[in-house]
Amino acid sequence: MSRYYYTIASLPMLAFESDPPFGIEDFQKLCEAELKADDLERIRDISLIPPVDKTETGIAALDGYYSWDRNLRNELAALRARKKGPGSENPDSMRETEPRIRHIAQQAHEHESPLAGEAILNGARWDMLDDLESGHYFDLDCLAVYTLRLLLLKRKSLFRKEDGEKRFTMIMEHFKQSMADLEHFDE
Repeated sequence: MSRYYYTIASLPMLAFESDPPFGIEDFQKLCEAELKADDLERIRDISLIPPVDKTETGIAALDGYYSWDRNLRNELAALRARKKGPGSENPDSMRETEPRIRHIAQQAHEHESPLAGEAILNGARWDMLDDLESGHYFDLDCLAVYTLRLLLLKRKSLFRKEDGEKRFTMIMEHFKQSMADLEHFDE
């Protein structure tokens, strides 16, 4: 297994409460100096969203994250399906889920604020990455976890309450205008 001492030692620490120190493109450029071509390609392919085909990546920490996150997403889908009623179940969401994942999904699903629900999910993902990073120092698994953390911080930075309220107000105004137009259409 390859070791990437220089690259990993030069990376700034990431904290869940902070903004990302740089963009994912800058991080990937930094990786270009030391990583082997196939490892660099695997780092570039990392996404917060697990692939549908469940193909193993060859990076144990990344496969662990994808499996865990897929189960979390399936549990959320099952909760939404139950709320919608009979006939809306997804077969993948009907499998047994570990109690910890079920608890996280339930907390996020039941929260009144979608933003607060998303914060619960992001916090749980960060904690899962802590578990997956354990025992990995200067290897590709460590870089994969760093990539996921950077992507998670980027995603978190996109959720701003003020922006969400503006967007919500704009959508509601558009909806009200559409309803008013329909009322005048009948006349």
